[in-house]
Amino acid sequence: MNKSFEFYLKNRLKNIKDYRLKETLYYAIEEGKRFRPELIFSIVKGFNLPEKIAYSYALALEMIHSYSLVHDDLPSMDNADLRRGKLTVHKKYSEIDAILTGDALLTHSFLIAASAKRSVKEKLAVIKELSYHSGINGMIYGQSLDTDNYLIENETEIHKIEDFKTGALFKCSLLIGMHIVKDYKNRKFYEKLGILIGRIFQMQDDLFDVTRSKEETGKTADNDIKNNRNTILNFYSVDELKEIIAIEFSKVYKLLENQKFDISYLKEIIYKMEHR
Repeated sequence: MNKSFEFYLKNRLKNIKDYRLKETLYYAIEEGKRFRPELIFSIVKGFNLPEKIAYSYALALEMIHSYSLVHDDLPSMDNADLRRGKLTVHKKYSEIDAILTGDALLTHSFLIAASAKRSVKEKLAVIKELSYHSGINGMIYGQSLDTDNYLIENETEIHKIEDFKTGALFKCSLLIGMHIVKDYKNRKFYEKLGILIGRIFQMQDDLFDVTRSKEETGKTADNDIKNNRNTILNFYSVDELKEIIAIEFSKVYKLLENQKFDISYLKEIIYKMEHR
């Protein structure tokens, strides 16, 4: 756990006027894996800059991610009971609380990003990335595809869902790092890496949903099956999927070769993903 970032996160939520919203917001965002913020930090540190300069942006992105989970878990979506090893927000509090908590996390994230002590030009660029990748051409588009419940005929369509539903925010993480370090000429690298990581992450989640218990995953078991969701396991066995994930990780490590910044921090995150 990054104690410095966790302290920053908790401190930035102190000024919320409504006590109940303060409680539900923190409940929704605490105990996350923080992969997305850590990806931002890995780029910043790779350019020998202090990670703290990225805390506002990292918190904004983590708030957007948490909002998406709160709304995904709602009865009208996945109807999940567990998230991060505890009751989902609508189960712990109420459905109204969950809706408002998700709304608050999303809208407040942009204020957090806009309040960063960074240049106006950089903040505008980051807010544009956050809006685009979490919106109707990014994560929301992927969620829309995921909830259509239509019969998917090949794995290419599954990858499309993965690349938007999950990959969009991973890509956004790396692009935020790019804006902070001003490595604009390398944008294609960050975009490709983000999509690869997001695809792997979603395939791992699909795998863990059928190979691990709810105590291990911290989530409601077999939720995709119960909700008739399409996953990569529509097309591959568990053993085949494990091999595919290993191949995708090799692509990630190949992509990292010959980069001109210190990739050791990125490799730490990738290794953590590989062995989660």
